[in-house]
Amino acid sequence: MRETLASHGSHQTNQPFNVNQIGTFVSNTGGTSVTIQPHIKAPSYDDLDAVIERQLTDTLSIRTGFIYRSLRHNWQTVDITRTASLFSLPVTKVDPGPDGITGTADDTSITLYDIPKGQVPASQLQIQAPNGNSEYYRSFELTVNKRMSNRFMAVFNYYKVWADYPQIQPSGSGFNTGVATNPDMAINNEARTSNWVSHLTGTYEGRWGINISPVLRMQSGTPLPRYVTFTGLNIGSIIVPVSPVGNYRSDNIYVFDTRVEKHFSFHDRYRIGVFFDAFNLNNSNAANTQDANTGVRTAVVSGSKVSYQRFLSPTVILPPRVFRIGGRFSF
Repeated sequence: MRETLASHGSHQTNQPFNVNQIGTFVSNTGGTSVTIQPHIKAPSYDDLDAVIERQLTDTLSIRTGFIYRSLRHNWQTVDITRTASLFSLPVTKVDPGPDGITGTADDTSITLYDIPKGQVPASQLQIQAPNGNSEYYRSFELTVNKRMSNRFMAVFNYYKVWADYPQIQPSGSGFNTGVATNPDMAINNEARTSNWVSHLTGTYEGRWGINISPVLRMQSGTPLPRYVTFTGLNIGSIIVPVSPVGNYRSDNIYVFDTRVEKHFSFHDRYRIGVFFDAFNLNNSNAANTQDANTGVRTAVVSGSKVSYQRFLSPTVILPPRVFRIGGRFSF
C-alpha cells in the first residue's frame, strides 16, 4: 500500500519499507545481544494425576491424590563464547560463612575456576533448550470435608510437594538458571527441595444466630541456599550458591484468623450483617522472606549505626495482630 503525504506544498510518496533504507550498522548499547539456537526445541510438559475420594458418612468425606509433573528441556540462556574448556585457572577464595565476616571461626575456602587473563572473550548469549534442563515435581494432597451438621462444618487440607530442578541463580550472578555450562555454575547446581502447606477452616452456628468462623493457615518456610559474591576474577564478579538450596529455610508460618458474625433480617428481603474480624490472632512475627545473601549490613538505631548479619535477616515479616469491625447490607 502506498500513501501520499503533503509536505511544504509538495507531494511525497511513502514507498514500501526496504531494509536497505536503514543504512549501515553504527553501534549498539544497553547490553549483550541474545541469539536463538537454530532449530530450538519447545519444552515438553507432562502431567499425571491420580485422585481417590471416599464418602465416609452422610456429612464426612475424604479425598487424597498424587500428582506428577515434569518440564523437560526447558529454555535457558547460555554463554556460547565462554565455554567450559576456557575455565582452566583454579582460584581459591574465602567464604566468610553465615556471619559475613572474614577472619571468624565459620570461614571456609572454596575453589572457583577463572579464565586466564587476556583470554576472556566477550560474552555472546544464546537461548537453548538442553536436555538436562528439566524440572520434576511430585505432590501429595489430602482433604477432609465435614459438611454442615450438628451446627458446625470444617475443612482440613494438607498439600506437600517434592521438587528436583537446576539451581536458580540470583540476578546479577553472571550465570543463568539451568544446567551448568561451566565449572563455577556447577557448584550446588542441582536442587532437591520439599514444601508443604495446610489450612483448617470451619464455621460454628452458635446461639442467638452468631456464627464463628476460625481459619488456621500453616506453611513451611521457603528452602534457601546461601549466596556469596566473589570479586577480583578475570570474568568479573559472580554470585555462587555455597550451600545447597534447602540447607536453610525461612520461618515456618502459622497464622490464626477468625470472624464472629451476626445477621438481622427484616421485611423478608432485607438483611444486615455485623461482623468482627481478628487477623493474626496469635500475633506471629514470622518472616515471610529472608535474605539469602552473605554479608554485613548497617542500620541506624536511635542515632547510632548498628551492624548485623545479612544472611537470614528478615526482609518481609507478617503484619501484626489486626482487628476489624464492619457491616453488610443485603437486599
